[in-house]
Amino acid sequence: MQPLEILGTALGLINLWLTIRQNIWCWPVGIACVICFAFVFYDARLYSDLLLQFAYIGLQAYGWWRWLATGHRGMQSTAPVRVLSNATRLLWCIGIAAAALTLGHAMASFTKADLPYLDATPTAISLAAQWLQARKVIDSWLMFIVANLIFIGIYAVKGLYVTIALYVASSALAVAGFIAWRRTLSVAVD
Repeated sequence: MQPLEILGTALGLINLWLTIRQNIWCWPVGIACVICFAFVFYDARLYSDLLLQFAYIGLQAYGWWRWLATGHRGMQSTAPVRVLSNATRLLWCIGIAAAALTLGHAMASFTKADLPYLDATPTAISLAAQWLQARKVIDSWLMFIVANLIFIGIYAVKGLYVTIALYVASSALAVAGFIAWRRTLSVAVD
């Protein structure tokens, strides 16, 4: 158990709690969290997860900017929560599958990554979910739940038990986030 894994876990839980509440501070806390996990995943040779952390830094910055730009009252985002249309969901699924296969192939071909295809799948799902969460799309919570369940299995194989605890808690918080955001859901469809 690494100190950075523990710190990243604590920051991750705070990030989720703030995100559920649509508090703009979720984004800088998220950036600190992913920096911690970049080191954890590098050490565990989970290179898709490592790349995910770098992408998350950019996506966290984008989310922070977007929530500020689309309206806020104090630290509370006032942008409406939205839902994807069925056609858009299908397009996201196709894109995620293609990204997972491409990333898995790259990791299998060019690195010594452990579990390259399995690790690439929740990575691709998480990237899509993070983008959609920055745009306050409720479907992002469901995507995070699916990704978290896959990650939990991977981290069990790698012995990252504190991280497993984070992802179990994250899954429960994602359910809570879905319910909380559903209460404020606008009728707009992306």
